[in-house]
Amino acid sequence: MRQSSLVEETGQQLTLAEYTDFTRRHIVRMAPTLQTLRAIWVDPLRRNAFLDDLRRQSIHPEALAEVMDQSEADTFDLLAHLAFGAPIR
Repeated sequence: MRQSSLVEETGQQLTLAEYTDFTRRHIVRMAPTLQTLRAIWVDPLRRNAFLDDLRRQSIHPEALAEVMDQSEADTFDLLAHLAFGAPIR
């Protein structure tokens, strides 16, 4: 996954930059603002549904964290960073 990532739903082979952009667009479609993402995240049922939807789209936050050298990052922080430029703590 370091050189490229396979997005299973479409069968497209994407570079890391394309994959992170694909991820950002998908997150923003589901949660248009950081506040919306936070509201989803604090509700365990909504958070699980959100993460399940990401995985169905071949978006795997754990793999993204690893290739971005952010394996210690909190998943919310990573997604907020990708979608909205929020700092990773």
